[in-house]
Amino acid sequence: MRFSFLFFVIFLFSSTAWPSVEICDYIDLPGCSGIQKQGRRSSNQSSPSPTTAASSNPANVSLDKGFGIEGLYQPTNPVGISILSGTGKVGGSLISPNLENSFFGNRVAEIDNKLLERQLSKSRYRNKKLNFAFATKIINKKYFSLDLGVPLKRNPDIGKINTGIGLSSHFLIFNFGFSAYYDDVYFNLENFRDPHTFILYKDTYGKEDYSEKFLVKALSIGLKVGVFSFDFGEIKSKYNFYVKETKIDIYSTGLVLGNFRFNYALRKEHSDRQVYVDHHMIDRRLKTNEFYGLQYSFFKKVIVGITYNYFLLNDVALTTAFFL
Repeated sequence: MRFSFLFFVIFLFSSTAWPSVEICDYIDLPGCSGIQKQGRRSSNQSSPSPTTAASSNPANVSLDKGFGIEGLYQPTNPVGISILSGTGKVGGSLISPNLENSFFGNRVAEIDNKLLERQLSKSRYRNKKLNFAFATKIINKKYFSLDLGVPLKRNPDIGKINTGIGLSSHFLIFNFGFSAYYDDVYFNLENFRDPHTFILYKDTYGKEDYSEKFLVKALSIGLKVGVFSFDFGEIKSKYNFYVKETKIDIYSTGLVLGNFRFNYALRKEHSDRQVYVDHHMIDRRLKTNEFYGLQYSFFKKVIVGITYNYFLLNDVALTTAFFL
């Protein structure tokens, strides 16, 4: 019954009077909305923004001709800024480092006590990384496309550049994305203790700080039917700081109606990091979170929105995007 209702909703919205997303991808008709820029890429089209999609796969960098700025505002936190530019065939983006340890981002190693502090103060994860992504279109046909992307990541606390590769493709209504890249993490151990052994971290590692280089692999498969899109994404990474591999599954949906875009996503994280419950950190391998988003575009150049749980803090954040 649920699947029948979902099929009916998809069919209904796909056959409305609004121009289809596919047509607007190729022809700028008067009825086309600027909100469709948020899903115009070969894969992961249900992600709420181009930089969100590109944070795990550089091949999803926006190739749209022009210049754009995305901003994320959350009370008690600085504004997160991402910049993107494209020529129609190639594109580049400076991605905000605040997307790490957020709903659509990878889970990097973090001391559980620091996570508790962030939860209590509603502070998002911060780092000093420079995160660039570049993409180019290899094949560009109406029913098939293939994009190639390369990330460049540099943590000034470590001073090394990490890179990798990403691929993004669509065939008819189906799409596929894959990326593999290296990244690193750095933090001060201070006087924190391992919550299981109660031994000081600095005694375990024999130093005052901790750094590690790790490999991230991300996969996505999805479909887009008219104004509706659905994607399943998986992000895997293995850390020496944790015993078991970290795996994140994200089920994401997007719906475009005129100037409005609606997003809903479900995140299931399998990791050794603890979870915040009732002002305490407890052990739980599976962590489940939901995301809600609503965006509206003005004059095809300005997009504003509101999201819930973008930074996994049960937070409300405001989003803006400007395209020139």
